Amino acid sequence: MASNEDREYGQPTRLPIPDPTVLTTEALRRDIGSLRELLEEKIAAEHNLTQNYLAERELRYEQRFMAQEKAVNAALIAQKEAVVKQEMASEKRFEGVNEFRAQLSDQAATFLPRNEYQVQHDSLNEKVDAVTKNVAERMDLSSKAINQAISNLQISRATDEGHSSGLNAGWVLFAGGAGLLIGIVGILLRIFAK
Repeated sequence: MASNEDREYGQPTRLPIPDPTVLTTEALRRDIGSLRELLEEKIAAEHNLTQNYLAERELRYEQRFMAQEKAVNAALIAQKEAVVKQEMASEKRFEGVNEFRAQLSDQAATFLPRNEYQVQHDSLNEKVDAVTKNVAERMDLSSKAINQAISNLQISRATDEGHSSGLNAGWVLFAGGAGLLIGIVGILLRIFAK
């Protein structure tokens, strides 16, 4: 046992035996050790929770990334299919346009060229002018014949009286008109025969 005396001076001390500071220090060290173990356990538990949380987040992010990648791939496939369909529709439309162009080319090949038309048109105009001139000449001749017949009728009317003179004049007018009509029909037949 420890003595209650001061070792240096040989006098009694007031410190109790066992020394409470030593006991307190040992108790504090035990409590600090217990607290340290408890704190280390809590830190380890928190560390495990954090690791679990991070693993779950990483899994969620990985799943989200995979879902987004699938969605993007599906959208790309759909877009490619849409482009293929659009290209097919465009090809069909261009085939229709090309067929229409071919029809227009075929039709244009059957059209009468401008130079050929102009030559034929000029020839037809010359024929019409010639027929018109011929008809005018015949009309003049017919008109002169009718005027001559009218004057003959007037002379004969002056000399003839009665019913026979009027009848003769009618026959003359009829014959002159028939001659004129026959002349016009002959001209028209000649025009259309060419």
